[in-house]
Amino acid sequence: MHFVCPTEELAKAAEQVAPVTSEKTPLPILTNLLIEAKADSIRLVASDLEIWVERRLPALVKDTGSATVPGDLFLNVLKSLRNRGDVEVQTAANGSVKVTAPGSEYNLLSLSALEFPDLPEIEDPAKITLPTKQYIELVEKVAFAVAKDEARQSMRGVKTEWDGSTLRMVATDTHRLAKVEAALPSQGMADMIETIVPLKAAQAVSRVAESEELDFYIAGNRVKYETPLATIVGSTITSPYPNYQRVIPTEFTRRWQIHVSELKPALRTLQPLAVPAAGKVSFEMGKSSDGNDSLIITARHEQYGEGREEIGVVAEGDTVQLACNVKYLLDAIDAMGGDNLYIELTDPLRPLVLKPAEDENYLCIVMPMAL
Repeated sequence: MHFVCPTEELAKAAEQVAPVTSEKTPLPILTNLLIEAKADSIRLVASDLEIWVERRLPALVKDTGSATVPGDLFLNVLKSLRNRGDVEVQTAANGSVKVTAPGSEYNLLSLSALEFPDLPEIEDPAKITLPTKQYIELVEKVAFAVAKDEARQSMRGVKTEWDGSTLRMVATDTHRLAKVEAALPSQGMADMIETIVPLKAAQAVSRVAESEELDFYIAGNRVKYETPLATIVGSTITSPYPNYQRVIPTEFTRRWQIHVSELKPALRTLQPLAVPAAGKVSFEMGKSSDGNDSLIITARHEQYGEGREEIGVVAEGDTVQLACNVKYLLDAIDAMGGDNLYIELTDPLRPLVLKPAEDENYLCIVMPMAL
C-alpha cells in the first residue's frame, strides 16, 4: 500500500471515523483503523462490532493494498501535520505503516488487515432516500433522551418509524421522552419502516455525511446509511421498544406559555443549588406585584442555601405546585430551540409536556418529582 493525498483531507476523514474505535475493547484490532488503497482512492474504516463507519476520499495511489493503524495515534499524527501540504502513507517491509510529510516521518505499528471486521453486507434491504440536513436535525432533537443505562437495552437507540411520507423518531429513558416527526420528501421503495437505530450510528451521520441526500437501508438486524463518500452500517436493537404512545398525555387542564429567554437563564442559575438534591427544582404559579401571572421557581441546598426566580407566564387553568429535575428540563429546552414554549399538565404527579410554540410536530415529556 502506498498513496499520497492532502494532509487536511486525510485528517478530516480520520476525525470522522476514529470516534468509533475504543480503547476498552478486548479485541486489539478494534482500536485500529483499516486503510485500503484502490485504483484512485482510499477508504478508512472503523468499527466496534456494533457500528461500522467508512469514509472514502481520492488519492494518488502508487500501490494498492491495505493495512491497519492505531486510530487515535494516526489521527494525532495527521493533526500535527495539517499545515505540511501532502502526506505520504505506505507499508514498510517490516509491516509497519510509514507516514511522511515535509520535515516529519512516523512509523506506526500495524496489525494484519485480515483481522479487521470489514463492513457487513445487507441483502435485499428496504430503501428510502432522505434529506441529510433534516435527518440530522431530527436526531439532534431526540438524542438527549436516549437511555445511557445498559440495562435498558431497547432504549439505547432511537425508535425510527417511516410510513411512506412521514419520518418519526422517539427516544426515552423512562424519566423523559422526546418525539419528533416531519413530512419529508423521499425517493425509494419502502412504504413502512420500523426499527431501533443505535444512537452511535444515527449520530455518526452528522460527522460523515457530506451530500444533500442520504440513502437509508434496513434489512433484518442491520441498518445502513450511504452517501457518495461515506457508509455507516449498524446493528439494530432488537429488544421490544416500550409503548411510548401510552406515556403521552392526550389532554391537559393547565397550560403555561413561557419565554425561553426567561426560563432557561432562571433554571441555569438555580441548577447549582438543585443538583445535590437529585436536581430538583420546584414550581409554583402565582401573581406578580402588578397582578400578572408569574411562575416562581425555587431550589434548595442543605449546606449552601436556597434560590428563587420569578418569571412571567401566560397561564391557563388552576394554580399548582410541582417539582422536576432541572437537567431534564434544560436538556429538553436546549433541544427545542425557539423563542417560546408551552408546558402542559393535568396534576403535579402526571407527566409534563413541553412543546415549542413554533413547532407542532415536536414534544418532550418530563416526569415530575415528589415535592
